[in-house]
Amino acid sequence: MIVGQSPKAYGFEQSRWSLNHLLCVCTHLKIKSKSCLWNWLKKWKISYKRGRLYVHSPDADYQAKLAYMRTTLETADIDKAVFLCIDQLT
Repeated sequence: MIVGQSPKAYGFEQSRWSLNHLLCVCTHLKIKSKSCLWNWLKKWKISYKRGRLYVHSPDADYQAKLAYMRTTLETADIDKAVFLCIDQLT
């Protein structure tokens, strides 16, 4: 989910998403206006939330790891391979 990641992962300098930046990144939705995007976000129950007591530290390499997993999974011989994905836990 794009809004669960930092805008910095998509080349933006700010730490929070704006409707303009979401429109630039979410081209697959074919939404043209900020008001339409705002209505869809409300429909999907995605909204701004105040800071939490815990610290969320997004993985800067998330996109690269995801691409590597997809490529590996697509090229694996399904009959002979087992695909195991693990991540660090702190």
